[in-house]
Amino acid sequence: YTTSENGWTSNLIGYEWLRRIFIPNTSPSSSGYRLLVLDGHGSHIPIDFMWLCKVNKIHLLYLPPHASHLLQPLDLAPFSVLKSRYRNEIQALSALDDAAPIKKERFVVSYNKAREEALSDRVIRAGWRASGLCPYNPGLVLLSSQVTGRPVTPPPTSQASATLELLFTTPRSSQ
Repeated sequence: YTTSENGWTSNLIGYEWLRRIFIPNTSPSSSGYRLLVLDGHGSHIPIDFMWLCKVNKIHLLYLPPHASHLLQPLDLAPFSVLKSRYRNEIQALSALDDAAPIKKERFVVSYNKAREEALSDRVIRAGWRASGLCPYNPGLVLLSSQVTGRPVTPPPTSQASATLELLFTTPRSSQ
């Protein structure tokens, strides 16, 4: 756990997380490679970060901009389940004492219980399936309503001219 002066992560924090947390805790049992899925945050792209990954046999998979809500495995299942379970824990606490604030001890106990329920193998694997990353299924995301259901901006010219014609025509009768 660490903090920064402004509350945001930095290149140094990203590098130190990689060096002290990710690499030692994810070492493969054989001489295989690991995969690290990243968004496009600036702390994930410095050359020293990428070099440390290369040296330690870590493949980097950068998600496209503005697509993490569709592709991040943890956002698609585990974190939503975790939030739901945590809310249930807090709601159960409020039933006992509505005026009691969520103090550190209550937070840790409630969060830990929710975490144990939500961050299971089954739920984490469901997130990977939902993202289409494992098993690999790009159609799952490409055919998602969040991708296909979006309006084209700007609208095609024929649609735009039809809309303008409809808006700016002179009425032919009083009705």
